[in-house]
Amino acid sequence: MVLGRGTNINISKGLKTLEEVCNNKYEDACAYLVSYYLEKSDCKQAESYLKKLSPTSNKSLQSKYNEKCKGEISPWKPKKISPRINPQIQEATACNTTGCNNAQAPKWVTFNGSIPADAISGGVDAGQTIYVCRCNYIDGKHSGKVVGGKCLIGWGGKEIAVGSFEILTGAKGCSYVWAPWNGSIPSNALIAGYTNYAKTVYVVKGRYNNADVIGKLLKGQTTAFFGYGGVEQVIAPTHILVSCVSSYKPQLYSYDCPRVDCAGTIVKWETFKGSVSTKSVIGGVENNKKMEICRCDYQNGKHAGKVVAGKCNIGYGGTEVAVSTFEVLEGTLGCNLHWVRWTGKIPDNALVAGTVEENGKHNMYVIKTKIGNSEHCGKLREGWDKGIVGYGGKEELLTPTHILVQCGQ
Repeated sequence: MVLGRGTNINISKGLKTLEEVCNNKYEDACAYLVSYYLEKSDCKQAESYLKKLSPTSNKSLQSKYNEKCKGEISPWKPKKISPRINPQIQEATACNTTGCNNAQAPKWVTFNGSIPADAISGGVDAGQTIYVCRCNYIDGKHSGKVVGGKCLIGWGGKEIAVGSFEILTGAKGCSYVWAPWNGSIPSNALIAGYTNYAKTVYVVKGRYNNADVIGKLLKGQTTAFFGYGGVEQVIAPTHILVSCVSSYKPQLYSYDCPRVDCAGTIVKWETFKGSVSTKSVIGGVENNKKMEICRCDYQNGKHAGKVVAGKCNIGYGGTEVAVSTFEVLEGTLGCNLHWVRWTGKIPDNALVAGTVEENGKHNMYVIKTKIGNSEHCGKLREGWDKGIVGYGGKEELLTPTHILVQCGQ
């Protein structure tokens, strides 16, 4: 198979590519653009892409648009737990690891121009063995196949060739197996990454035009995405890749920042001197009043919180603590800083606010979450799956809605 119109990505054209894909009625791209322009406070552009979404898709984004551009705060309601949709997560796929000694979990390694001896193959196309790869592109991290020194993925209706990528390695039958696809995702399915819409990406393979193909399956879907012949093919997979090592844990993923010109913008923490600047980063809203992101030294380390009445309010020891000496975060949302929807995993480019000493040193990250009709920023410690904010005089332990990441610089 010869690559058709799949081309190397040009990072200067990321937004233009998204706009073209949105205009071709790919709603994920339109939703991403709405979120991007809302972060940039460009309400006119956000509205133009909001109109391209179906009523079902734009419901939550419409609320964000109303809040950001019309000053309306939509009433927050606890998310209802709905029945699982296929594909469901099922029990782990059993592996026959007889004779496997000290097998290691599959590992992603940076491609350096040659195929590692233990690279995981996914079949043959036109007499050539294809291998599993993953790469950052536009809206997340995607899995695909290595062909001609490039990682080929399906995205936006096209086959895309990415030159900078990782290749998956492991011992066949000991580290991994290709499990037949039965419509359900095994709990030990290997995770390639996440999209910016909090969808987990799994590695799958299939058959198309008498050739083997490797691609991605998004959690909640039963068909997968493959690149072939210059086109993104959407078909049912034949197999899903699973780890045979019980200690397997997904590696951290990196949020793929939008390709925008942010010349002259920097991220820094500035000592609070009685007032916040126009460069201060907003982390929450309560009673129509914006609250900036702050950090302060307290007890066992440096903690992230929110600016309230000239103090940095954090959650600590069961109470909300107001600290007088602190720093305020400065930067540009939508440029060098982005709020990324929380997936349960910390991106490796998440902004570190500081460290704390709790049975060793741990990084502290900046998160935000919803409480009633308001939104508050706080902290997430490395190794936690819950964030902490100070609210109503108490320390609240809550699931984050977003985590702050730093782009460039």
